[in-house]
Amino acid sequence: MKLFGFKRHGAADQLTEGQLRFAGKLAGRILSVQRRLADYLNRVTRGTSPRSWMMMLCCFCLLAGAYLLYLLAQVFN
Repeated sequence: MKLFGFKRHGAADQLTEGQLRFAGKLAGRILSVQRRLADYLNRVTRGTSPRSWMMMLCCFCLLAGAYLLYLLAQVFN
């Protein structure tokens, strides 16, 4: 069913060969940086115990929740 009467084209139909090549290189670089960052973070946090992770998660949730409650209180003042 066409709601507005125009035909939609996919984004790949409108890109040239050079644009597709550039997009592929850019995606490759982004994935490379993402992989290096993930490897670094895994190396840094290798010795952290599951109990420590749970405590950090609980602290983060409590702090984020307190901040959101603060923002809500500011809206109603």
